[in-house]
Amino acid sequence: MVLPPVQVVAVGQELLRRIRQDGAPDDYVEWVVETLVRRFPRSTRSKIMEMLGLVELKQTRFYQEVYQEGTQAGEAKGRQEGEMQGRHTEGMTLIVRLLQRKVGSLTPAQVKHIQSLSLEQLESLGEALLDFTVQGDLDDWLESFSTG
Repeated sequence: MVLPPVQVVAVGQELLRRIRQDGAPDDYVEWVVETLVRRFPRSTRSKIMEMLGLVELKQTRFYQEVYQEGTQAGEAKGRQEGEMQGRHTEGMTLIVRLLQRKVGSLTPAQVKHIQSLSLEQLESLGEALLDFTVQGDLDDWLESFSTG
């Protein structure tokens, strides 16, 4: 015996009501959906879920609120990290320029070492370079800072 589509959907809805009432696993809900997907091959899965009164997780208010909060937190963290990276890059560029004016051209190894310093270390180097007179002063500072 083949039921008309309206009755098939009604039976599916009744099955889902009983599944929820009995606290059965979600696998049973999935089985009902899959059965109807096969029964109505011209309908989309989301259309069948809609007919059954099921809402996809992404369409729930809870999901959308959590997603929005996560997106906002991710954007804020990304901005903060970008600002820190920008400060580091600007600080490193300024320190290199000041050092070149103070002690002359820097070697590629010195520049590479300076680029590896944290923002806090760059600030410390910025203060120390005021007392530098020769490149040896920079080398000594870099050596003492890296070892200690």
